[in-house]
Amino acid sequence: MVIHELVHATLGYGAGHGAAFKQLATALGLTGKMTATVATDELREVLGDMVRRGLGPYPHSALQQYVPKQTARQIKATCPVAHGEKKDGSPEFYVTRVSRKWIDYWTDRIGYIACPCGEAMLVEE
Repeated sequence: MVIHELVHATLGYGAGHGAAFKQLATALGLTGKMTATVATDELREVLGDMVRRGLGPYPHSALQQYVPKQTARQIKATCPVAHGEKKDGSPEFYVTRVSRKWIDYWTDRIGYIACPCGEAMLVEE
């Protein structure tokens, strides 16, 4: 049951099925053995009412999955100078990923993102 797992998530890693788990689970309307909880009749009624009010009669429109906006995108930066060769003989380039914060920081100070060899790296925007 999802509510059982939400109790675990709320209490954090290591809480198990002890007293704190039982207190929160029963307050939310779970009953039975705490390692295999089931919904009380009252909880089933509340959840059923929520579904009827929130989703409407079946068939209803599809539920939309929540996709959070990406806030920590790492941007690819490549050194234009070869730093050795691959097994097939083609040039090997130093490639890394950098956050927007550090790109802005170094660009403001020295005008570019520097490779460890000192060359200005090419940043893919």
